Amino acid sequence: MQSLIDRILEGWPEDKGDLSVDLRVYLNYRDKVSVLDGLLFKGPKLIIPYLLCPEMLDKIHEGDLGMVKCKQRARDVLFWPGLSKDIEDKVAKCQVCSEHQRKQPE
Repeated sequence: MQSLIDRILEGWPEDKGDLSVDLRVYLNYRDKVSVLDGLLFKGPKLIIPYLLCPEMLDKIHEGDLGMVKCKQRARDVLFWPGLSKDIEDKVAKCQVCSEHQRKQPE
């Protein structure tokens, strides 16, 4: 995350080839990412470091709310590249969510 902070403060290169692979995923968001008091934001959403993503997924999924509510809960305040896919994978592996989804009327 420090390399992303440095890149934001120093500016983005013209050529994406001049970026490290881990920063290229943020290139499409370069106009929306910022640093405030040492924290990274994409707009009003806190950017979560990759190492904390599993813990945040557990928090998002607390209560076995299902796919839509988990995504809504997360998208309101958090961001990391691949967030939606990670939530989909987490909920898909949850037996409680799967059973509850099957009981919902179509």
